[in-house]
Amino acid sequence: MIYTHTIRSETYQDFLKQDRTDPITGEKIEEGHTVVICAACKSAFFIESWEYLNESHCEQFETLEEIPISKNLVLEAKPMEFLNFGFAYQPMYVPSSGLKVIGVLMMIAAPILFPIIGVSFGWAIAIMFFLSIIGFIGWVEWHNSKPLKLKNPTIKQIENTKSYLNIGINLKKGGIVIKEKNNVERLILFENIHELKYFINYHPTQDLSSRLFCQLKLRIDGYEAVSYYATIHRETILEWSNFISQLPYNLRIINKDF
Repeated sequence: MIYTHTIRSETYQDFLKQDRTDPITGEKIEEGHTVVICAACKSAFFIESWEYLNESHCEQFETLEEIPISKNLVLEAKPMEFLNFGFAYQPMYVPSSGLKVIGVLMMIAAPILFPIIGVSFGWAIAIMFFLSIIGFIGWVEWHNSKPLKLKNPTIKQIENTKSYLNIGINLKKGGIVIKEKNNVERLILFENIHELKYFINYHPTQDLSSRLFCQLKLRIDGYEAVSYYATIHRETILEWSNFISQLPYNLRIINKDF
């Protein structure tokens, strides 16, 4: 059965305010016209246009008995979520286990060697020996806590447990947001990102055997490249995949080694 509606201002005031046009003729639907409403897509057709379409649309024949009333659709913006793991500007490298072992052995040997050297060579030399051991141990600790300045560091050399940058996507503003610990946010617009490269690899360290290393590099307009580093858990790979999937399709995204 075809349900038709003759438009009258006193009955269909809401419909007239929508300024509908017939999809076939392009003519504006006004008071006095008889229309048919497709049950699938809610489009309004003149009865003549509906008959011209063999009384079907959207691959079906049903029409609405009542003209639907327009409603304002209010969409609540989803709060911006940052990745569950943090990044940092600088990479940290795997501590030198060999130096650490030597430092531990020297600490064990120092109390034994101190009196022997003092008796044999004098207490001044023994004190200098003891201070040199303390200095060496302090240097090892400092060396293992600072990034090594290597021109081409390998993935296995990189570790970052002091992440302090959070990264998220702001779809409303159209860009990637970098938030620091002091909550200062930097917005990098998608249009200014020429290329995004990332690489995730196993990071086989004794302390972080269940983690992966992630390196992210953005080539931004006005900058040659900006790199960020993070050590992530296996469980966060899905979250990283969701992050990548939210980026624009026209953004050049490469998953490869650097």
